[in-house]
Amino acid sequence: MIVIERNGGKQTVGTVDRGDDSLLRKFRCHQDAWFFVLARTMSWVRRGFGAERGAWTVLLGLLLVSFPVVAQSAPASNAPVGAFLHQFASSATVSNALFGPDNGWDSSYDAWQSWKENRGLPITFGAYNWYHINSGGPTASGYGIPGLRGTYFWYVDTDPSWSVNDGFIKTVGVHTEFRFRESDKFRSYFSNQYWFYEAFGFVDTPVGRFKAGQIWKRFGLDWDGTWWGNVQYFDGLKLDTGYGVSWENTWMSEGRFKVDSFVQYFVDEANVSGSLAGANPQSVPGSRERSLGVVRVIPTWQLNDASSFALGFSGLIGQIKKTASFTDATRQTAWAVDATYTWNDLKVFSEVDQSSGVLNPNRYVSGGPSNRTTDELFGAIYQFGPIGVRAAWSTGFDAHPSGHQDLWVPGVTIALAKNATLYAEYVRWTITDSAAKRAVFEDGIQLALHWHV
Repeated sequence: MIVIERNGGKQTVGTVDRGDDSLLRKFRCHQDAWFFVLARTMSWVRRGFGAERGAWTVLLGLLLVSFPVVAQSAPASNAPVGAFLHQFASSATVSNALFGPDNGWDSSYDAWQSWKENRGLPITFGAYNWYHINSGGPTASGYGIPGLRGTYFWYVDTDPSWSVNDGFIKTVGVHTEFRFRESDKFRSYFSNQYWFYEAFGFVDTPVGRFKAGQIWKRFGLDWDGTWWGNVQYFDGLKLDTGYGVSWENTWMSEGRFKVDSFVQYFVDEANVSGSLAGANPQSVPGSRERSLGVVRVIPTWQLNDASSFALGFSGLIGQIKKTASFTDATRQTAWAVDATYTWNDLKVFSEVDQSSGVLNPNRYVSGGPSNRTTDELFGAIYQFGPIGVRAAWSTGFDAHPSGHQDLWVPGVTIALAKNATLYAEYVRWTITDSAAKRAVFEDGIQLALHWHV
């Protein structure tokens, strides 16, 4: 493993336990210089070199750091560049592409996973480290943003399961995900800086998986591949959790056609969501979602060996418990239609959602008690080995009163190792309220590292 030591403010690159000494000599020689370039770049940003110029300079610095690794790896094995690119495109991680399947990063992670499995310790610990670079938006550059400083969140997952194979029940298990932050609450309406995102038990049967506990609502596409998110997420339609039960199954999975289905019922809101204050009922003290049902069906056609097409349909209906100051309609209904086309390493997707019912008396978009929102999402991802190049655009329209928002998120996702992924993306988010007043919610570059052990 490469060890970077910091002594008196200087950075040196330590040794790597690999047999290919020629590659390592070239790596050490060139990498020292490039780490100096990156250090100087970050120093310019810290000195206020200029928000927009500094942001792009950091990205350029990261690119320059990675270039000598790629450039020096191919000649080391006396292989032509074309062969190296083919190897890179067929690798799942950067560490695999550069140093082979037995590299220190991935091998250490595999050994650690085997050690946990042999001792019955189904526990995962990880975090999302986020650096924000302002390029014209309202929030200052730094580790996080004002009101959300520090590590985005840490998490601990537990996943014990037991094979039963006793008649109808095949497997019994439990899944929990506990998250926490060292400063600031994740959302203003959260009660603490720590929370359970999921906590449920499940059983696997011949007719699917049954869950009970705190689970997330399967409404619309699961995700768009970005780190920042989309309009649907900030409106509370994605990755939102509640207390209830779920039945999940895949029908007709053999052959070139299958249907995934989710049927869920939630007795109460978990008060855990990525939605902004002003988007959901729970951000109004005393209000919450209750007795909510969700149905999602996704037929998928395998068109040929290289392509597939999936068409998703989602429906939601529930009640909203309200306070004396929030007494509008007490029912929410929503529907969504989504489509995903995959061809080799390219994926293109889209989604349209519409929610009816007043969810908040002061919508963060319109500024008033809008009784209908319509959200759209379009995106594409091209995967080149461990690097995913992507772009997503989501837009939302409030009605009665009106409002509009646009959120652009182009970026790249780089699988550095089996347990480390880097996100680099540009975010441009604008909102226009019912008075036609336009505001920039975000204009900046996000660098996020997700790691877990």
